[in-house]
Amino acid sequence: MKEKLTERIAASALLEDNVKMSVGCGKKYRSLAELAQAVGITAPSLTHALKGNPSIYTVQKIADALGVSVASLFKEKNAVEGYAIIKGNKKVAFTCVEELEKVLVDAKKKDSPVIFSI
Repeated sequence: MKEKLTERIAASALLEDNVKMSVGCGKKYRSLAELAQAVGITAPSLTHALKGNPSIYTVQKIADALGVSVASLFKEKNAVEGYAIIKGNKKVAFTCVEELEKVLVDAKKKDSPVIFSI
């Protein structure tokens, strides 16, 4: 019984982290409130679903809104987070691989030295 509870807590944490990471990277939505609106629920209901025991229907709607599979919402992802200092003074934060790639592309365009802190 304890093992199943631990698995459920781990799955819930993965779901919450992956949804927040997807929203944080701003691919489609810039906030959980925007995602909740797309899913057709209130922001507090989305937060409750991410922290609790959401129905498969709600998880499917979240996955559809994000354009990902339900399975991907429960897979561990390698998160990248940190900041880069470009040309010694411009500090740029990144919270996902996509943002990091954008920092690198921008730095290459400007032929700027980049210092990273992860």
